[in-house]
Parts: sequence; structure tokens; C-alpha cells
Amino acid sequence: MATLPFLYIANWKMNKTLDEGMHYFYTNKEKLDSMAKDAAVEIIFAPSFPSLVPLQLLAHESSVYLAAQDCSEYESGPYNGQVDATSLAQIGLRYCVIGHSDQRNYARETDLTVTNKAQRLFDVGIRPIICVGETAQEHKEGKGKEVVARQLKMVFELLSTLSPTLPICIAYEPVWAIGGGFAVELGYVADIVAWIQELTALLPQHVFYCVYGGGVDEKNAASLRSIDGLNGLLIGGASLDFQKFEKIVSLTKSKL
Repeated sequence: MATLPFLYIANWKMNKTLDEGMHYFYTNKEKLDSMAKDAAVEIIFAPSFPSLVPLQLLAHESSVYLAAQDCSEYESGPYNGQVDATSLAQIGLRYCVIGHSDQRNYARETDLTVTNKAQRLFDVGIRPIICVGETAQEHKEGKGKEVVARQLKMVFELLSTLSPTLPICIAYEPVWAIGGGFAVELGYVADIVAWIQELTALLPQHVFYCVYGGGVDEKNAASLRSIDGLNGLLIGGASLDFQKFEKIVSLTKSKL
């Protein structure tokens, strides 16, 4: 199998307005273009929904990819405030984040909901970034692997019925580490990444990326990159500052 490019996924959440996002891209366009031209990496930004179309027009001229932060589990219908996967495909998106802990927490998203969203994305040719991870209490109780396996069970059952089409990205993002409130435990992350690799090996017909998110910054990115089997980083707050994001990419690309 060909070597997978290393993914740098900048997840902005609801932190930049449309104007701020446009300014970020315009100001750093040349550097972003240069970073993204390297075939060994993929640079991906996940802005808020209103920013997707104008930023996609800018990204389309470069090798930068855009991702939606979510999609509806339904194809269409009376679901006020939701966004269908078909519309996301029509603006040319390559990726979509689903199962993020914010959605599992605030929107009470379930494993079935995540699986339905994955189906919608497969239907329209968008690569899902499926977030999994345990809460602080579950981590304290040593249930990390159990939680990850449970959160992936229904998605893997779906994948077992599908012919391979698109790479699938599994993003391990422990809830207790998001926001940088806790130091990243490299040994623990390596153990969970190895566990996810064991799970994905049960579906050898599909191609999987395994990425890590949760407190990623310019101080720990290089150490995280050294974890065997890790194919990318999901970067939150540090990606809002271009200098920090650029430093994360430059520090870790030296290890590719």
C-alpha cells in the first residue's frame, strides 16, 4: 500500500468570523500554498459553515483542502438548521468531521447518528473524519479502549457491508485533553493509536488514517508525530494563530 500523506487538520470550531477567516487565508496564502504543495502532507481547514464557500473558492486555487465541521444524518427534509452532505459535496469539500465530542455532548449525538452521517458522506464521496474519545471520568476509570471500540462498532459494521471507495479518518480526540487543560500523555496516546490500528486491521479492504487531537500545540507536535502508526494531527486552538500552525507543520514535517 502506498504511504499515506500526513494530515494537518485545523479545526476552527466557532472561533473565526467570515471576515477573519478570509483575512487569515489572504494574509498567509503564499505560505499555505507552499506548505500544501508537499505531496507528503495534506493541509485541511474546518471553518464554520458560512465560511466554507468563500474559503473553498480560495483553497480551490491551491492544494489546501476544506472540511465541514458536521453534516446532517438525513439526505433532505424538514430538519431546520441542518446541512445535507450533498450540498457539501457540491461545493467541492473533500472532508467532513463527524462524531466530535461537542456534538456528542451538546447535541446528544449517538453512535447511530454518527454512523448515519458516515453513510451520507460515503454516498456523496466525502471522506469522513470520525472523532472518538473518552471523557475525563472514563479516562480515570481506564475505559479508553472500551469507549473507542464502542464508538466505532456501528461504523465498522456499516463499513463491512461497503466496497472500499474512500479513505476513512479515525480521529482520537480524548475529551479530557481538548483545550490543553491536561498534559498530553504520549505513552497513553501511543497505546490507543495502536489499539485503533488493531481495530481497523479487521477491515483490511478499507484504507484508514489514524489522527490525534486534543491539546496539540507547537510544544508537543513533534513528540506526537513520533508515535508509530499516527497519520495526522487534529489541531484546535493552535491553528487559529497561523504562526503556531506553521510551526507545528514545519516541526513535524522534518520527521516525515
